[in-house]
Amino acid sequence: MNTSNAQSPISIEFGLIIPCLAVANQKQAFAAIAKSVAASIGINEKILCDRFVEKEKSNPSANGNGLAIMHLQMSGLQKNLNVFVRIKNAIAMNTPDNKNVDILCLILTPEREGSSYLQTIARLSRTLRDGDLCKKIRNAVDEKEIKAIFNPSPSKKIAA
Repeated sequence: MNTSNAQSPISIEFGLIIPCLAVANQKQAFAAIAKSVAASIGINEKILCDRFVEKEKSNPSANGNGLAIMHLQMSGLQKNLNVFVRIKNAIAMNTPDNKNVDILCLILTPEREGSSYLQTIARLSRTLRDGDLCKKIRNAVDEKEIKAIFNPSPSKKIAA
């Protein structure tokens, strides 16, 4: 039996997609992501980068197989923001399998949001377990193609 996802992936909206982040290490990745995210939500990028570093120290986000999913609750944030980052050359992070990370998803939620973000993390985790899907993501040429992988058009969805 084929264990890969036979249906199209569950639709996941990303408010920001960084399709090819060229960095050498985790510190540079967090700084570059903070710069992009800070501009879109109106928060100081240094504060955001420091929050990424703190969160990663206390609760490592790497899941293995080149994947990391991080969650941050932010005061002043009005609505959830999901961020997808594909890192050009995989970087070392504290991974259970010692594989470098090249796909990083960041879920930002308002501070008083509660635990609803857990559903998003669970959906992302299930979706990214599909090796064929991850291969498509890694081979995607741009933001539009990555977005289409996570949100296939109705005509491309497989009937249930």
